[in-house]
Amino acid sequence: MYQRSDMVLPTNPWLPHGAPTRSVNYFELGAYDNIPNYDAGRGGPNGGAVNLPSALAKELQHGYLACISYVDDLIGDLFGELKAQAMYDSTIITFTSDHGYKLGNKGSWAKHSMYETDLHVPMMIKAPGYSPARVPAMVENIDLYPTILDLIGVPAPSHVQGTSLLPLLMEPNLPSRKAVFARHQSNFGPAFPHSPPKKAE
Repeated sequence: MYQRSDMVLPTNPWLPHGAPTRSVNYFELGAYDNIPNYDAGRGGPNGGAVNLPSALAKELQHGYLACISYVDDLIGDLFGELKAQAMYDSTIITFTSDHGYKLGNKGSWAKHSMYETDLHVPMMIKAPGYSPARVPAMVENIDLYPTILDLIGVPAPSHVQGTSLLPLLMEPNLPSRKAVFARHQSNFGPAFPHSPPKKAE
């Protein structure tokens, strides 16, 4: 399906100029076998970044794309079974993810950062009675729970922090929140990311 020779590596495989080294986690991948040392550097193309060999980087990217395609195929199987059981049209389906993956962008192959690549995830909602549309609004994963409750007619508990997306399902271009906020707490201590995790023995 994918040709490794067609893989395009990031044009910015280093820590952004002026960014603190703590802003990227480039050691998670190093916890696996057969991964040579690499370093996001100290900022910009001349900041001392040491990238993975291109062949290995393309192999990792190839594996990631294969994983995505496999998941996509499994979702297709699920949809096929729902249709076979005459349940597809009456079923609410949501799809999202907990994070993105940098794949060499900014010299990192992991998640664990506040960059948009890590925070920007898909969110798809199929619900009976609503037409397909692309919604340009900024939304958050915490909005899914109150949205599903709204779709099934159940009031959201008072402690819920998210906002129902039902108005956006009805009118995709409605005004929405102007910003979303995220927080990440490292488990690697104050030296993160300069102290790589030890490989399991």
